[in-house]
Amino acid sequence: MEKIKGYKAFNPDWKCRDFQYELGETYKHDGNVNPCSSGFHFCENPLDVLEYYNNAFNQKYAEVEGSGTVINEGDKTCCSEIKIIKELTFLDLFTAHHNKVFENIDKETETTNTSGNYAHANTSGDEAHANTSGDKSHANTSGNYAHANTSGDKSHANTSGYKAHANTSGNYAHANTSGDEAHANTSGDKSHANTSGDKSHANTSGDKSHANTSGNYAHANTSGDKSHANTSGNYAHANTSGDKSHANTSGDKSHANTSGYKAHANTSGNYAHANTSGYKAHANTSGDEAISCCLGIQGKSRAEKGWIIIVDWRQDNNYNWSIKDVYKGKVGDKIKNMKIRPDYWYWFEDGKLKREKAAD
Repeated sequence: MEKIKGYKAFNPDWKCRDFQYELGETYKHDGNVNPCSSGFHFCENPLDVLEYYNNAFNQKYAEVEGSGTVINEGDKTCCSEIKIIKELTFLDLFTAHHNKVFENIDKETETTNTSGNYAHANTSGDEAHANTSGDKSHANTSGNYAHANTSGDKSHANTSGYKAHANTSGNYAHANTSGDEAHANTSGDKSHANTSGDKSHANTSGDKSHANTSGNYAHANTSGDKSHANTSGNYAHANTSGDKSHANTSGDKSHANTSGYKAHANTSGNYAHANTSGYKAHANTSGDEAISCCLGIQGKSRAEKGWIIIVDWRQDNNYNWSIKDVYKGKVGDKIKNMKIRPDYWYWFEDGKLKREKAAD
């Protein structure tokens, strides 16, 4: 029986679609196997799992093994039997993706350029260049100051050297770096930009794209709708400008900023800031002295320990919006005689301060 290695994301309690999983266990599905309907689902490419969860830092990840009846559809695989092999960290996904893409590719020591589909360009020397323009092509460098560039759909650009660059412009493309002060940039829809080095940058402009960093002082920026920007390093920044996008940080003094409609900005570090300016957006912080600032109309703000800032927007008879007042308060304080609690969202609607209990 063929066994397929893959990767799967779970909720923090190791559930997926209300099914409880455990590490090391094997599960069998009785009945038909249909993608998105029945059976067990996973992704063969590690970073594809990020397409299916909004908050990458709150999820559990695992290497899995699928067998039995197996059906592949797009970026997901559905099977009748699955084994949960081992837990993976967020950074492990990047490493696994890099290893999978280049496991059968030999590195070269000089600059290489390709323009054909499925082509590969690889360098291992300092200041070397690897460039491809074909669909599903690969560009890989491991030297300092090296560059890896692709312009084809589903292409990959990966660097591991200091101050290296990885750039893609194709749909479904990936750009990954692990060196200090490295850059990873994508402009294609559903593309990924990932860095793990200090002071590194990850930027995307495509819809549903992802920008992830784990190094200190790193930046993750997206401008596409439903895109994600995630950082785990101290002083890191995560910024999005697309509607329904997400910006998440877990480092102290880091910033998460969104400007899109119904977007989310979340931080978990002390003194960190979560800022949103979009209509009905959310800003959430969990650190001491952190600020949850929601400037948008009917935007919701929540802080577990620190401060919230919310705006009382008013609409006139001509449907024009204007700011009546801006309010701030720390957990335990009161805004308009309402005590600020850590387990509630707060916002203004029609001139009235409202609150709702946050979901567990």
